[in-house]
Amino acid sequence: MRTKDEASFPSGKARPHRLRAGEKKVGSERRVKVRPYKSHFRKITRAFFLILLPALVAATLSLLPSRLGGGRVARAANPASGTIAQTGPVPPFAGTWTGTATGGSSANESTCVEGVNCDTFRLTVAPGDYTGKQIAIKIQWTIPTNDYDLYIHKCPTQASTNAQCNATAPAAQGQNGGAPGTFEAGAVDPGGVVAAATDYTVHAVYFTVAPDQYNGSATLESKATATRSATYVSGGINFSPSVAVKA
Repeated sequence: MRTKDEASFPSGKARPHRLRAGEKKVGSERRVKVRPYKSHFRKITRAFFLILLPALVAATLSLLPSRLGGGRVARAANPASGTIAQTGPVPPFAGTWTGTATGGSSANESTCVEGVNCDTFRLTVAPGDYTGKQIAIKIQWTIPTNDYDLYIHKCPTQASTNAQCNATAPAAQGQNGGAPGTFEAGAVDPGGVVAAATDYTVHAVYFTVAPDQYNGSATLESKATATRSATYVSGGINFSPSVAVKA
C-alpha cells in the first residue's frame, strides 16, 4: 500500500529528497548541509572587521608625516621645548636645539609654513629671581650665503599653542639682515622676579636657505651695565670780551 506522499508521484520515478532543517539544494542532485554555527561565525567576523578596519586606518594615517586631505603635520625644532631657570638650563634640556624644517624660502614669519620654511622652539622660564639677568637667544649656521630670521614671542598663557604665541608681537628679535652671515641673536628680559612659569617661542624663519640646519641656544647672562660717563669742565666755559668788527 502506497503512502500519500508516494501516491503523488508517477510510478517509476524517484521521489525527490525532502530537505531537512539545515539543508539546502545545490544544482539538480547535490545537497549541502548548512550548519547554523557557520552563518553565525560569518556575522561575527564581518562585524569585527567593520569595527577594526577604521581604527587601523586612523592609526596608519596618524603616523604619516606628509600631506593628508589638505593638512600637514608640523615639525618643531629638536628638542621641541626646554626650560631655563635662574641657575641656567633645566635638565634634560642642555640649552641647545636644532632646526628640523625642510628648508626653502619665506618672506617673513607671517607667510611661512611650519615644518617647511620655519620652525618653533618653545622655551619655559621657570619662576625665580632674574634681577640683573637676561636670556640670550641665538641661532647660528655654517653657510654664509644662507639667511635665517629670528623672532622671539611671549606666549599669552602656557596653554597657548605655538601658533597663538607666534601671532603676538615679537618680544625680541634678531637684526634679521641679509646674507652673508652665520648667526642671528636676541635677548629676553624676564623682568626681575618671575612669580609663575612663562613661555616664549623662538621662531626661526628660513628666509633663503640651502640645505644647512641652524643650531639654537639659550643662555642666562648678566645684563650689560654702562661703563662710560660724561666728562664736564670744572669752572664752566670762559668767553672773550666782545670786539666790534667792521665789514
